[in-house]
Amino acid sequence: MTENDVNDTISCQYYNYGHFIECTKQLTTKYLFMVHCNVRSLNKNLCDLQQYLSELYYERDIIAVSETRINNTNSYLPDHQMHGYTFFLCDSATKAGGVGAYIKNTIDAKHIHALSKSFDGCESLWIEVGLNKENVIVGVVYRHPHNDMSVFQERVMQALHKLTVNKKYIYVMGDFNTDLLKSSNNHVLDFVNLTNCFGLRKFINKPTRVTKETHTLFRSYIYK
Repeated sequence: MTENDVNDTISCQYYNYGHFIECTKQLTTKYLFMVHCNVRSLNKNLCDLQQYLSELYYERDIIAVSETRINNTNSYLPDHQMHGYTFFLCDSATKAGGVGAYIKNTIDAKHIHALSKSFDGCESLWIEVGLNKENVIVGVVYRHPHNDMSVFQERVMQALHKLTVNKKYIYVMGDFNTDLLKSSNNHVLDFVNLTNCFGLRKFINKPTRVTKETHTLFRSYIYK
């Protein structure tokens, strides 16, 4: 695979806040509207997340959250509920990480417990949802920054191997914490090759974290 292959993705673009709000007015019920947010503690920032979502004109079907920082010491689920949604959670074994998803109550959703796991510095949540008489798989993944990339890839491969057997559409959102723009990096190439083997493609090809010194793509949507 060449560097051009890595960047051969669906085109995407930046929106300022106002433009994005206007774009949500154009959505219709035929779309599955998914949003992913790194909340950096759901206990601390749930109200801010709800305030942001309330300003979108179109109601979200799926709200994926990463870095929930929920573990077995603070996982009292009623504190994390959102009106009109069912909350699914894969908590973290540490004080960092963790993933979750809010699925609209009008959507049939089934938690795939056998594949939703916290392991080796990575959390993954997999849910099967009904969409227009056809079920799709939605995954939310968080890789801790110092997690061994080869271990992460192995865990993702194991999940995708089981999920792709039924040939359903798959959407994966989250924080992979490896710069997917570094197409010359062996870890990045291995990860892209892995997802390509299962028929998945990157949905974002622009930096998701921009500073004066760096432009990196740590968060992405991958779909099949």
